[in-house]
Amino acid sequence: MTFYTKSFPEHFSGLHGQKDWNLIISQTIDNIYKTLTIHPNIQSFWLPKRLSFSYLDNLYTNTYKKQGLIFELEDAEKLEYFPFDLIVLSKNKTFLGNSFEEIAKNTQHLYQKHMIPWRERFENATYNEMIGRFFYLMYWTSNIENVKKNIFNRINEFRTYKWYKPLMDTNTWLMWYNEVISYKPIKIKPLAVFWENNPTKDMWKKFNIPIYPKAEDFLK
Repeated sequence: MTFYTKSFPEHFSGLHGQKDWNLIISQTIDNIYKTLTIHPNIQSFWLPKRLSFSYLDNLYTNTYKKQGLIFELEDAEKLEYFPFDLIVLSKNKTFLGNSFEEIAKNTQHLYQKHMIPWRERFENATYNEMIGRFFYLMYWTSNIENVKKNIFNRINEFRTYKWYKPLMDTNTWLMWYNEVISYKPIKIKPLAVFWENNPTKDMWKKFNIPIYPKAEDFLK
C-alpha cells in the first residue's frame, strides 16, 4: 500500500487557491469528502496550475504543514516526484527561512518567481525512481540525515552552476518532505487526519476516520 499526505491551512476550512496572487479558499473539506476528489489549487513559479502533495513512508515522515489528510490514490500515473519542496529550484535569492511560517509571510513575492531552467533533472516519474536516483547512499549507510544532506548539496551545486545563490544551512528542513505534483484532479480514498494542534474532533466525526497528532504516527 502507498500513502500520500495533503497539508491544509491551520483552520482546516479547505484548500488555499489563488486569485490575483492572493490566497483564497478554492475547495472546502466537505467538497473533498463528497466528491473524493482533490483539484489543482495552486499556481506558482509561472508553472501550470497544479496540485502539490507528498508521499508518506519511513523515508519521508515529515509534512509540509502540521495538519492535513492522509489518503490512498485511485490512480498514481502521470505524477511528478521531487525529493524536496520545489521552491528550492525557484529563482528566489534570499527567500528561505527555517520554517514554513517564514515562507508563508512572503508567499506572494516567492510564487511570482520563475523556475531555474532544467529543473527536470530532479524530476521523477515514480516514487521508486526517485528513491533509486537520490537515496542510493542508503546501500552504504542507514543515516537518513547524511542522505538528505547529499541531496541538499546536489541542489546547491545546481543552483551555483546556474548562477543562483545556494541554499543556507537553515533550509535543510525543505529536504525532509517530498513534493508530488499532479496537473489534473486526483481521486482519493481518505484514511486519516493528522493534526498536531487539533482544537476539536467534532468536525471529523461524520467522516469516520482516525486522527493522529502527526502523519508519522499513522505509519506506526
